[in-house]
Amino acid sequence: MNKRTSCVVAAVAALLSGCAAPAPPAAGPTSTAPQTAVRGELTGSGTVLQKGDNPPVFCLGAMTSSYPPQACGGPVLRNWDWSTLTGYERAAGVTWGSFTVTGTWENGEFVRTREPAPVSPTETAIPDAALPVTGKPGTGNKARLMQIQHDLQSAGGQPILISGIQNGYLVILVAYDDGTIQRELDSKYGADIIVVRSALRPHE
Repeated sequence: MNKRTSCVVAAVAALLSGCAAPAPPAAGPTSTAPQTAVRGELTGSGTVLQKGDNPPVFCLGAMTSSYPPQACGGPVLRNWDWSTLTGYERAAGVTWGSFTVTGTWENGEFVRTREPAPVSPTETAIPDAALPVTGKPGTGNKARLMQIQHDLQSAGGQPILISGIQNGYLVILVAYDDGTIQRELDSKYGADIIVVRSALRPHE
């Protein structure tokens, strides 16, 4: 297991501790939540992973602990050209590397709009998403939170990259939320039940 993979596995394990195990990460979204209408450029850091001739995926969620990595959670990445870049690896038909990428969200895919910047693998370990929920405990019991988790995974909308139960909350990581998803879920399920976190941020 390389350093980047071990960092992501540790971060995801922290988020998912004490809750139902998620489905294995796939090359693309595996579950869904309400949709945010995203406008303008967004920026995030993560691994870009491409298997063979399949389109590359911007890994913003969990990634398999193998060498080379085989799958991850995140959107398809468009307008990507490895030939113009450095700082990536190739093995067994898989190409991957850690980058900060700026782009736009279009029809559930991330379209690169600026030159990507290579970053250290330790900078792409989803630090914000995996931080524990501290302070005031949530009001959800485990059975109810697991049911909500199941309901969201069956719904249509923006992909849920990671979800887990901690401190009385269901924590979900999506590619981007400007507050719309959080407000919608609070309205549907009540306050102090769900925490929505974003993997991407508005480009400055």
